[in-house]
Parts: sequence; C-alpha cells; structure tokens
Amino acid sequence: MNQASDLTEADGRRLYTHMRRTLRSAVTAGCVPPRDSWLTGHRDDPAPTCPRCGNSLRRSRMAGRGTVWCPQCQ
Repeated sequence: MNQASDLTEADGRRLYTHMRRTLRSAVTAGCVPPRDSWLTGHRDDPAPTCPRCGNSLRRSRMAGRGTVWCPQCQ
C-alpha cells in the first residue's frame, strides 16, 4: 500500500485536482451521486463490482453506516 508521502509532486497535484472535482460534483448534487464510474453507482447492486478493476466490492459498517470498498483499488 502506498502512502501519500510517496506521491510525486505532479501526482499530488493531480490527486488534489480530482478530489476537488469529485467533491464539487457531490456538493452540487446535494449527495454522493450514483454515477456508474463511482462506487456509489454500484453499491446497491446484488453483487457489486468495482467500476475501475471489476473485482467484487466488500461491505462493512463503519461508525454505524454501511459502506462498500474495493480491496484491490482502495
């Protein structure tokens, strides 16, 4: 697993840009939108898969809320 401190300066800028774009999109929608390219677009599927790599998503509860994540990409 990589750490944020391992990112190059260019990778850090690119990550920051994508994070801002993602957050702006979610705030505009008033929620985390269920986009096909996001995990939120697949979390309610009977057998959810990662839109990035195709692996099965895992489900868990954190702080009383349900969540899904990809063990390969996250």
